[in-house]
Amino acid sequence: MLLHLIRKELLDHLLSLRFTMACIICPVVVLSSVFVLTRDYRDASLDFRTNRMMHADQLEAVRFPHLLTSEGLLVDKPLNPMKVFFSGVDEGRHTATVRISAVAAPEVQASFEKNPVGLLFPVMDLTFVAGIIMSLMAIAFSYDAFSGEKDLGTLKVVLSYSVPRDMLLLSKWIGGCLALSAPFLLSVVLALLLTLLFPEIDLRGADWMSLGLAVAGTLAYLSTIYALGLFVSARTLMPSTSITVLLLVWVVMVLVYPNLTPRVAGLIAPTPSMQSVEVEKSRLRDEEQGNFTREWSAYIGPAQQAGTPMDQLLAKYQELESGMSERVTKGRNKIEADFQRAMDEQVLLTRMLAKVSPAALFTVAVCDFAGTGVQEKANFHEQLQRYAATWTAYAYSKFDAAIYEGSKELDTQDYPRFDYTALPFAERLGDTSVDMLVLLLWNAVFLLLAWVSVTRYDVT
Repeated sequence: MLLHLIRKELLDHLLSLRFTMACIICPVVVLSSVFVLTRDYRDASLDFRTNRMMHADQLEAVRFPHLLTSEGLLVDKPLNPMKVFFSGVDEGRHTATVRISAVAAPEVQASFEKNPVGLLFPVMDLTFVAGIIMSLMAIAFSYDAFSGEKDLGTLKVVLSYSVPRDMLLLSKWIGGCLALSAPFLLSVVLALLLTLLFPEIDLRGADWMSLGLAVAGTLAYLSTIYALGLFVSARTLMPSTSITVLLLVWVVMVLVYPNLTPRVAGLIAPTPSMQSVEVEKSRLRDEEQGNFTREWSAYIGPAQQAGTPMDQLLAKYQELESGMSERVTKGRNKIEADFQRAMDEQVLLTRMLAKVSPAALFTVAVCDFAGTGVQEKANFHEQLQRYAATWTAYAYSKFDAAIYEGSKELDTQDYPRFDYTALPFAERLGDTSVDMLVLLLWNAVFLLLAWVSVTRYDVT
């Protein structure tokens, strides 16, 4: 009997106008967004290769070791092909250029949009399509599941054949979820075929597993919204009431609450502003730079008059600058550690608050699955910090008096490369599995509420 009921529900959806509209809207939106993001990825890939060669040439042109410590070098973050599907925390940015030096924190270089009008519109990736468009489709598919059939009189007829109400609910949930998933899965398949036109998109094993889990998380989210629709439909007597209540819940759950969550977390666990942090680091750097200048000025004049050899002058300069750099680095690390500790607490609180809304929970979890979320951003920052320490040690090892005397040239062919390693798939899965379990729990809660409502539903 269950299979017959599922078949009936599935056919009702497949033959409806809303399914036809979903089959038109979803592929159009997904293909257009993936096409735009893929072209951006192709351009970013070209920029990434060009920047790496240009930055290597700039480093090769450096002639004096002190420039390695003060100016440093520019490194580029490798591209993540998953950003074609899930943009994540850095919307519209596939790569980033960061300046690394011994006297300053890693600094992301400013980038310029080709068309500033694009900043006015959000990036329509799969997160946007599922979180906004497909969730509305889930409401459209489920709002009249019980109230609509009651209004038409068909629900009374179906139950007159001694159909168990729990089986009727289960068949509606399964049939509706299958019908709702079909347009989305079709769109994902077409999007993957579209990426074949761009050889720059190279999905590897971990990327395929990430994409599979992200899609599975999306389907879990859509089934949760559909279960919510069944619950509201089983609590109302008219379809117009169902759709009104569901739209109100959707606005709060999808639009209002996710945007309020970071603000509420900021009020509960505040962090110092980036401006105040940068001002504090600038004050520390200027203070130490002033001390260095005074000490060097007090030393260099008498030393030159006394005919001090160049190697001793250089050794003194290196001693003073390395001491300054050590003090600056130590103070800067403390400032950044305090800020990062406060920010980690705020991020953790935000993720906890996000679990109240399936929409917010879905966005956080699916981007972490794809490797474009908060976890990957923190991983990138941590690797930059480690590389900055490695670069500092290398830069100071290059100080040589013969270079300043002109008898030797600075050789930077052996400089340490920035080999960025994405967060391992197993680690992403372990950190995000709790979020997905909570999302499935929301699904079960809505189904349970719907079952309680259906068992008491008046079909007359």
